[in-house]
Amino acid sequence: MKIGSYIHSANTIIHDMIFSRDKWDEILDQWRNSDIRLSATAWIITPVIWCIRQLLMLFYTMLNMMHSLLSREMEFNADKVAVKVAGSDAIVSALWKLEYGYNNWNTIINNAFHASKKEVFSKNLYHHKNISLEKEKDNMNLLLNSLPADTNGSKIFFSSAENAKVSMYASHPSNDLREKNAKTPFLPCDIDERSPWILFANKNEIQEKLTYLVYEKYINKKPTQFNEESDFQTFLEAESLEKELFEEYENTFQNRFITMLSPNEITLKELMKSSLYDLKQELKTLMIPVKEIESLMIKASEIAAGTTKEKTLFYKEKTYTKKEIGTVYNLLTEDREQLFTTTFKKWDEKFLVYFYQLAKSKNQEEGLLKLYIQQQRIITLFQYLISCKNEILYKINQLQSLGEYTQTMVDNLAHEIKDIVKQINSRLLDFYAIEFVKLPNIENIDELKKALFDDGMINEENGRIFENNGVNRIITAIDNGISNCNRIENKNLEQILKTHKDLQKN
Repeated sequence: MKIGSYIHSANTIIHDMIFSRDKWDEILDQWRNSDIRLSATAWIITPVIWCIRQLLMLFYTMLNMMHSLLSREMEFNADKVAVKVAGSDAIVSALWKLEYGYNNWNTIINNAFHASKKEVFSKNLYHHKNISLEKEKDNMNLLLNSLPADTNGSKIFFSSAENAKVSMYASHPSNDLREKNAKTPFLPCDIDERSPWILFANKNEIQEKLTYLVYEKYINKKPTQFNEESDFQTFLEAESLEKELFEEYENTFQNRFITMLSPNEITLKELMKSSLYDLKQELKTLMIPVKEIESLMIKASEIAAGTTKEKTLFYKEKTYTKKEIGTVYNLLTEDREQLFTTTFKKWDEKFLVYFYQLAKSKNQEEGLLKLYIQQQRIITLFQYLISCKNEILYKINQLQSLGEYTQTMVDNLAHEIKDIVKQINSRLLDFYAIEFVKLPNIENIDELKKALFDDGMINEENGRIFENNGVNRIITAIDNGISNCNRIENKNLEQILKTHKDLQKN
């Protein structure tokens, strides 16, 4: 650990010597630009300094490599201590469970954030986390039992070079190497299935204190009153999307917007002759190239993160190296988007018309049509917010690319960004004027406003926004609006699919 602190100090000093430019560099630049009779020495010194910096860069790289190897060895040794205490399987199974626990906890925190907008607070978030984990217990056991068997009689938890999703373990060796290290040699030991919370006599008090800290530090709220556990649990359950509704349609709505029809278009369509079975079979065919592209996108991400042994990716008769992964990933994204915008439009039309006509035959078309209209309005707002964010970032990058710019140019750009914020707020006013069909946990327009932005609008910043951090606050607010729009769009789409399901049953 002492060596690590010394390396960190040395790294900082050497980094500044290599990459930073100070008063000495400015003097040298001025010296070189002076009269040739005076600048000769400066031109001799310059390549010498360059050579010294290159040598330091080589040393800097070697130092970091040695530090990484030291850090890696320390992590493996720490795992060995855990093996000595609890056996080989305990730490590996804990790492495996940690991935699911991490996702579960993030979901609880996100939902607690949305609940806080309705002034719904839990005194103990860990209680709800345990409920959620208990519901997933059967699925977890099923996954555990499906893992391949190891030669030593245990399970192989990690078959590929996957890094931990939990950020605090991001710098650790990959999980498969940690498993191999923990099992060499294999040390069997009885597994203690009891909850680690038994180590604390006052666990409820600790959990409540931690819950308050979560609200204060992560959600920026200081609740004074708390709801009943059952009320908060009801909110959480209303937030969880019914996955089977989306899986029934090949998860086609996961990464794309459904192409909606206007009320006039949908009511004037001829009677559908296709069956729902035909629609689902057609969708399976349409999704084949999409799933192929998405599998390549996952592979590209793994290559970029260094979590796979493969170093290249082959796509469209061209091989891309690790350095070119960003290029091929963008190409894959564009090709997937092209598929979504061209090949799915006709299917979406048939899908919506089929269920509209089914609803009409049962005199239930009015409610379904309202959900369709609402979905289109949410999508329109969603896409508008994305385009506004992209426009702001494009304008900022365009100004930065000039290299040199005046205060007037910066002020003009600030004025343009403020105008974009005003246009967004104007759009939001139009959006709130709609006839709103209530959704789970969003029951009226007032709750819809809070669900999108804290005050229903984006704060219109004053002054020089590039100097008072206003531009960052604007971009963050738009980002949050995009994320919230995604939540609302998913909720409305779920209501549409539920209505479709009810029509089939009846």
